[in-house]
Amino acid sequence: MVLPDMNPQFQGGRVNTRTFSMLESGSFSKTTPPALFDTPCAGMTDGNPVCACQINCGSQAPCPKTDAVCNKVDGCFEVATAPNNPWGTLKRAPSDEEMDIFSWSGMEYSMGDVEGLFGSLKGGDGRSSSKVTLENVAASGGVSELPQVTNQNRLCSGGTGYSTGRTPTLDELKGKTIGVAALTFGTPGTLLNSMNSWDQSGLLDIVDEKLLILNGENPAELALGLDYGFKILRPKDIPNVKMNPKYDNVVTIGAAFYYAMEQMTSDYVIFLEKDFMADFTLSKEEFIKELLGGVALLERGAWIIRLRSRTQQGCDSFKICGKGANWGAKNGNARKKNHWSFYCDNFASLPNAENMIAQCMDEPAYRCHTSYDTNWSLNAVMVEKSVMLEEKPRGGRDRDFVGGSLAGFGLSTYDAQDGFERLMIERDWGQYRIPVCISVGGIFYHAEVDG
Repeated sequence: MVLPDMNPQFQGGRVNTRTFSMLESGSFSKTTPPALFDTPCAGMTDGNPVCACQINCGSQAPCPKTDAVCNKVDGCFEVATAPNNPWGTLKRAPSDEEMDIFSWSGMEYSMGDVEGLFGSLKGGDGRSSSKVTLENVAASGGVSELPQVTNQNRLCSGGTGYSTGRTPTLDELKGKTIGVAALTFGTPGTLLNSMNSWDQSGLLDIVDEKLLILNGENPAELALGLDYGFKILRPKDIPNVKMNPKYDNVVTIGAAFYYAMEQMTSDYVIFLEKDFMADFTLSKEEFIKELLGGVALLERGAWIIRLRSRTQQGCDSFKICGKGANWGAKNGNARKKNHWSFYCDNFASLPNAENMIAQCMDEPAYRCHTSYDTNWSLNAVMVEKSVMLEEKPRGGRDRDFVGGSLAGFGLSTYDAQDGFERLMIERDWGQYRIPVCISVGGIFYHAEVDG
């Protein structure tokens, strides 16, 4: 099982790989590992504050500092460099738990193997055997009511133009459901790791619907989806599908987001790419409270609930809290990193803080802001399906919002994998002041295993 070494709470807390029916032992030489992973390190490396360990080689090739720096960092295997890139990234070899995943016999499955194991390649409908509603979820976590907002700041009610004004009672939401949609493409080790964590955390027990969008139709990934009870959605099976023109049987993340919203019947959807594992060190009660807190904020007018772990925010060129921000910028590209500072303990002292960010819940801890100070990202989010499909962003200079909704805009980017994120920034989604809320602690970690 892959766990993020950068978080001290996980030291010594590893969990063995789930007992999967086809899991077998294998062997790889530690001198020739099957993959290398980024080496996280705190503090200072080469005189600069960092999150993932990198060194600046400048214009010198090969980089003259690699051996000396790697030898000083615990677990470093080598420093990876690329032509015309001045930065080298410290890499580590797989842990014993990660090697277990590489040793899974399913990595070599053919479609015939999968059909022989499961009797079919289609799978079921991804629904729970008995409907799992919000009241069932709350009861299983020992919760009798939705978490309450503790701040009257307008940002806690969706901000200007999006507010619903109040938190409904759990009884008013009776019968509503949460589903999970996962997107994968040719990395079965990563998907196995994530599915293990979703199972360990109890996530798969508290959702009513599970959907796996299977890009590329990898047999091992198909086996995992079937084993964990997901509905399998292959792009080629979607009526009138808009494929990524660069690949066969593949949709971009923007199109996948649209098709997930279109296909699912759940009221609230957790959208996860295959490389976002759950923090299963949280108790079931803590995990459920985080999700119910997100539901409460969606009902008050938020459009996007971000659930990615705080420990991983801003690992790409992250600057010390507040110093990487560009508060006065007129274009979205310059403002897209502002939200990193909203995770900081001193968020309330930021310039004009009361109009940009508010702590809306204390337990679980949630803070809310708008799209004006952030990039677009689908990294571990929860949304309300009907809003994503049917609601048009309000205000802004561009009155004719492409696609008519956020999901519709995603579909319009079907021909470029980076199109959804890139074009939302280029068109400056910040002008619409779309309400976004962040779980301060977060419950999902980014963890790549094999790609």
